[in-house]
Amino acid sequence: MISNGKLKSIFEAHHRDIYALTYSYLHNREEAEEITQETFLKLLRHDHLPVGDAEMKRWLFKVAVNRCLDRFRSLKIIEKWISQMTSWRETETTAHQGAVVQEIKQALSLLDGKSRMAVLLKYYEDMTHSEIAEIMGIPEGTVKSLLSRAIKKIEVSNSEVLCAMKK
Repeated sequence: MISNGKLKSIFEAHHRDIYALTYSYLHNREEAEEITQETFLKLLRHDHLPVGDAEMKRWLFKVAVNRCLDRFRSLKIIEKWISQMTSWRETETTAHQGAVVQEIKQALSLLDGKSRMAVLLKYYEDMTHSEIAEIMGIPEGTVKSLLSRAIKKIEVSNSEVLCAMKK
């Protein structure tokens, strides 16, 4: 069991990243706060702590992503999230950036949940294939396949979306 002092230091080091991750998927402040809390509560109850800051962050991201996926399934908010997404990383966009954001939203809506999550982790969170595999609980080869098929599907849909996502 983790001590309160250790939990506090881990929380202070990672809560902003976990909140940003959950908010980027849910686009709902209350839901993101709740999942962030649930993530750290799970850490409190976890018997074996990940060793090292990078391992801890990956473990927390995995828990948070799984909680988001659970929330997507239970609340069916994927469509709501896509319709409410207003920017890719910036809050203010030019007319061209706004058009690209619309195309990205449209492209993401073509993908199934696992492919969408893999694309977001790769291109939005800038994670490696192995990190994505660990977070999603699937083999690295499956991550590569999901990304490859997703990019091909998006490429067919609109080549400008692919360019925007690779930047």
